[in-house]
Order: sequence, then C-alpha cells, then structure tokens
Amino acid sequence: MATLEIQGKEVEVNDRFLKLSPQEQNAFVSQIASSLGVKPGNAGDSKPSAARSQVEDVVKGIGGGLVRGTAGTIGMVTDTLPAGINWLANKGEQLANWDTPEDQARRVVERRQNVTFPGASEALSTGNIQHGIETVTGPAYEPTTRAGKIASRAAEFVPGAMIGAPANIMRNAVAFGAVPGALSEIGGQTFEGSSLETPARIAGGLAGGVGAAIAMRPNTAENMVRSAVGRATLPQIDAAEQLFNRAQQMGIPISRPEALQSITNGSTKLGDLQHTLEGMGGMKEFYSQRPAQNEAAVGRTLDTIASPNPNPSKIGHTAGAAGENVVTQIRSAINNYTRPMYDAGGQHLVPPQVHAAMMGDPLFAETFNNIRRDPALNAMVQNAPDRSVRMYDAVAKELEQRSQNAAQPLNPQASQAVASVTGRLGGDIKDLAVASEHASANGPSSYQAALANQTRLRQQYLQPVLDGPIGKIAGQDTTTKAAVEALFPANPLPNSQDEIAQTMRALSRQRPGVANDLVRSHAEMTFNEAAQRLVSGGPNQSGGAKFAATLRGNQQQAANLEASVLALPNGQTVWQGFNELLNVMEAQQYRQATGSRTAFKIPGVEDLKSGGAINNAAQVVGGAGLSLPRKITNTIQNWNVGRNVDELADLLTSPEAADRFRQLARLPRGSTQYISVLGRISNIANESRRSKDGESNDERR
Repeated sequence: MATLEIQGKEVEVNDRFLKLSPQEQNAFVSQIASSLGVKPGNAGDSKPSAARSQVEDVVKGIGGGLVRGTAGTIGMVTDTLPAGINWLANKGEQLANWDTPEDQARRVVERRQNVTFPGASEALSTGNIQHGIETVTGPAYEPTTRAGKIASRAAEFVPGAMIGAPANIMRNAVAFGAVPGALSEIGGQTFEGSSLETPARIAGGLAGGVGAAIAMRPNTAENMVRSAVGRATLPQIDAAEQLFNRAQQMGIPISRPEALQSITNGSTKLGDLQHTLEGMGGMKEFYSQRPAQNEAAVGRTLDTIASPNPNPSKIGHTAGAAGENVVTQIRSAINNYTRPMYDAGGQHLVPPQVHAAMMGDPLFAETFNNIRRDPALNAMVQNAPDRSVRMYDAVAKELEQRSQNAAQPLNPQASQAVASVTGRLGGDIKDLAVASEHASANGPSSYQAALANQTRLRQQYLQPVLDGPIGKIAGQDTTTKAAVEALFPANPLPNSQDEIAQTMRALSRQRPGVANDLVRSHAEMTFNEAAQRLVSGGPNQSGGAKFAATLRGNQQQAANLEASVLALPNGQTVWQGFNELLNVMEAQQYRQATGSRTAFKIPGVEDLKSGGAINNAAQVVGGAGLSLPRKITNTIQNWNVGRNVDELADLLTSPEAADRFRQLARLPRGSTQYISVLGRISNIANESRRSKDGESNDERR
C-alpha cells in the first residue's frame, strides 16, 4: 500500500498507483481530491509520501521477518523440518507414481499420522512460538511492496544464520541469511502466481546458501590445516595459541604445529603437515634464524639469574669456602653446647705413670707435640696441664681428623692403614680420659657426657650436611664443575629437592650471589653443549629442544632445578621467566627432522597440487587435445604447489594469521548456518503445502 498526502490529508492507495504514468497519477489524484472536496495538488507532491511509504514498508517488513525467522529457527526441529520433509517426500512420490488425487490425499493423511509431535513439541511449534513473540512485539508485519517483501524474506533467514561462532555473526547473517532469503523471494516473485513459484523460492534460497558455502569454503591450504588439526579441543587450540604468542614475545618464534603438538602431546597431524611443507622447501627462512634466536633468548633469561661472571673458574672456590663456613658454624654450635661439660671433665688429670706410657707411643707423642707447637691448636689447651683430660681430648680429636683425611680418596697421601691406626688410637685415648676422670672424680663423668652429646648432635645436625651437597663442595680446592655436578647430578636421589633448596639458601647467606652463579653456570654449560654446531659445520636448529630436555632431564632433575631457582633471592620472578623459556624450547622438539623422507613419499604432496574446482578444470582443459598437455598440467600444478606452500607457511608461522587459524581449527565453515538455510527453505515448502491444502479444501467445499 502507498500513502498520498493531498492538502494535509493522507489517503492510502494500492501499489498499482506507483506503476501509473505521471499524467495518470495526476488525474487519479484530482479525482480523489474532488471526492474529498479539496483543491487537488500536483501528483508529484505525493511522491515523497509514496517513497516514504515504501521505506516504511521495508523497515516494518524487516521487523516482521525477524519475528518469523526467530520463531522458525527455534521451532525448526519440532515443526519446520519434519513438515517440509514430508511435503518433499510426498511430491517425490507423486512424480514417481503418478498417483490419483484420492491416493495423494490418503498419503497426506497417513504422513500426518506417522509424524506427530505431541505434548511439549506441539507447544514449541513455529506457530505457537511466533504467537508468544508477538504478544511482546505485536503482530508480525506483512509487507506489501516488492522491496518490502524481499527485505522481509531476507530478514527471516538471518536469525538461523547467526547461530555459531560470535566472531562470524555478521558475516554469516549476510552470507547465509540476507542473501539466500533475498534470492528466494526474488525467485518467488519472478514466477508469482504460477506453479513454479514455490520451486523458484526453494531454488533461490538453495542457490544463495550453496553459493555462500562455496565462496567461504577453505582453499586447499586451509583444508589441509583443518584436516590436520583433527580432534584437538577448543581449550587446547587456545592454549597452543597462547604458547605461540609467548614464544613470539620472547624472541624465539615457534610454529603453530609445534605449539599444538606440545599442548596435545603430539596427538594431531599438524607435525606431519609441517614436515610435508618443509619437504617441499617451505619455512626455510623461518628456521634459519632459530639458532641465533635461541642463543639470544637463553642469554637474556640467564642474565635475570646472574650477570656473567668474569672469573668463572673461581665460582667453585667461592662456593667451597661458603660450604666450609656452613660446616664450621655447625661444628662451633655443637662445641659451644658441649663446652661446659668438657670444661668440667677436662680439669681432671691422667695418672703420671699412664701419661709416661702414652708419651712412649710415637704417634701419641708426635700429635701431642704438634698441638703444643701450633699456636692455633694450642690456643684451646694452653692453660691445661699436659696430662689433663682436656689435653688428651685435643690429641684424640687431632688423631681422628688425621684419620678422616687419610681416608679421603682424593687425598694424594691417602692410606686406609694410617686411617685405621690413627682412628683406633684416638678412640683409645678418649677411653683412657674417661677412665681417668672416673678415678679422679669418683662419680659420673662430665667428659663422657660431653662425648655422648657430641656424638648425638653430630649425627643429627652435622652428618646430614656433610653427606649432602654442602659437604660435597665444602673445601678450598673445589672447582666450578665439581660444585655444579654436586648440586645437579645426572641421576639425583629421589625427593632431594628440599635438600637442594636448603643448600642454595645456605650458600646465599654465606656468599651472596654464589648460588646464582652456580645455577647460571649449570644452565649455560648445558646450553653450550646442546647447541654446539653440527658435524657439517652448520648451525644447530635443534639445540633449544635438546637444551630443555637435558636441563630438565628426568622428573627429579626437573624438581631439583625448580627448587634451586626458587630458593634464590627473587626466585619466584626468576623462575617464571626461566620456566617459560624451557616450555617454549621443549615445544621445539615436535618439529620432525627434515630429510628423513623424500618429498614424493610425504603424505599431502598431491593435495598441494590442487587449486580448487576452477583451477582443476583448467588442468583438464589444458590436457584436452593440446600439443603439450603434460607441460601445461605440470606448470599449473607447480604453480599450485608454490602458492599453497607459501600460504601454509603463513598459516603456520604468522602472528597475523591467528584468527584465520582459529576459524579453520575450530569449526567447519558454514555447517550450522547452511542447516538453517535448509530449515527456512523447508518452511517455505511447508507454507506452500498448507496453502495448497487450503485451496483444495475450499474447492471441496
């Protein structure tokens, strides 16, 4: 309908008015004006109102179409699809069997009886859903102009097309909604009133949906990516993209196959796809930069642990001195605790005849005289008589120390015999001192109590330290490599991470920075060994993966490494960056070794030669009767390979391809939306069936 404004009065006329010539329109307006008793204006004055009316019809038609489309989308399963399928099947049987009208009517009744949706399904039918929406929005507007009807039908297709990934809503609304809907209505209007109207509407909608699906379907390279991703879950794809981005930020780019294979433990075929790509000569530039990138990234990360030490060979000596200080402090604490007991017992004297006999022993006499001559050793007993229990205790301790030194395998003067003799004599001297105190005091021996407490405290506090990493590095002659090997052995004891953490904290307290230097030395030596140049002299592109695998090693090695870094000052922050570096370099292991298979044996090479339907058709035409068909075909295929190789390389390595890769990996394009197109087309068929049934009933009446 159109609206004419004649001297301030609005008059509605049908659409035929718009098809009249200007002269006919003016005559028509004059007649209306005369009947209204007003002075007629120029017919041209009505044109703005007519145009405005058509725009209004389009706008309202879109609103009505959205209401009908929303209801149809919700009720598609319970109403539209079954009814449409029945109608299409019934039409197919009519064409196949040339049934009589009576048979056709009987079959319609049977189908309605066989496909029913009682109860909740009836409540969810399209009609009831639309009625519910209309209680809020008002009745769905039915357009009257050609443009309004096209817009309304296009809007009907939009709600179903918007189902799916939020990132593609607007694209799908146009491609699978507005376009198929508009083409369906245009087709119907073209054959309006004829028997071809409904088929034309169906064909228009299908053409729009199929065309959109074809236009947006992935090309050869994209199809290969989507197929290779397989059943990777959305969280896995997102986690892989995060790992991919972290690697970019750290300056050590990895490919998306490496990232996804790392997250999924190698469960997808993206690694095979990348191997195919590399076998065809792709990604050379990407990987040629990896050795230098790895070296730079490791250097930056190690700088957060400690700055490069200008005297690396002295790190071991500093660590050994720090370890020795820890041992000395524990010994001093034990001695301070037992000193009162030693003092109480040390004042007693050994009988003169016993002392004379002991001085006749060459080993005892030598040790005794060494103590008196050494200012450091004599300082503790300088006020003690020669035959006092305190002096005998000092001789016994000196002999025990000589025994321990003689038992050390690294001592060039080591001798088990000397160790045994000196150790045994030291024990005998202590027994003699205890006996002497008993005889003098005629009661409990304070010296004996001191010895018992010394033994207990050494076993509880000192011996674990001596047996652990600190005991292994304590000493002035410790080398840097020996200290690193003591802290990070190739096969550490189970559950030794707490022991390592305590050692690193103790070293840091004694010599600030030495623990950091040891961790850096360990990591740097490991990287240098893993990333050394190949036998051929070329840079090692796999050095990063080997570095991470060697440094973390087995499960206990990984736990000890983490504990050692966390125990450093500001260790939590340092570990976060260090751990991310190792995670990225571990992902590099999922790159398959190049050169292991020849290109023509690599799966996927034939797919790379494909270039889509039009391109493949060109190859067929190129081979049909021309003098050099093979050369033409090979030229096209070689061009396809080069183009697909470049596109694959971009998809697998470019940060800018993130959204495109996600779309390919997550969902097959257009699947849900194309189903919605079929649903709307089925609804059109259903409406046509109801219309025909109504006409038949009218005729029968």
